[in-house]
Amino acid sequence: MHKHYHFARAFKVTHGLSPYQYVLRCRLELAQQLLQNQKRSLVQVAVEAGFGNQNHMTSVFQRMLNTTPKRSQQEMSNILDHT
Repeated sequence: MHKHYHFARAFKVTHGLSPYQYVLRCRLELAQQLLQNQKRSLVQVAVEAGFGNQNHMTSVFQRMLNTTPKRSQQEMSNILDHT
């Protein structure tokens, strides 16, 4: 138990996030990249990014980005269409 606490504390000092938050952030970044492909469903993106399911991915998007994966995908599509 002591080793886990020490690791988590040292990790947070180094990265500014807990290990769990760091993993979520990495999954979120991957999901954002995957959402650029309009042919992928939200379920596919959730699975490929390592989320347990689409609902978990959506709740992480809402909590960390104040948006939903679908809205994020639509916004990216609008940006790409105008470039």
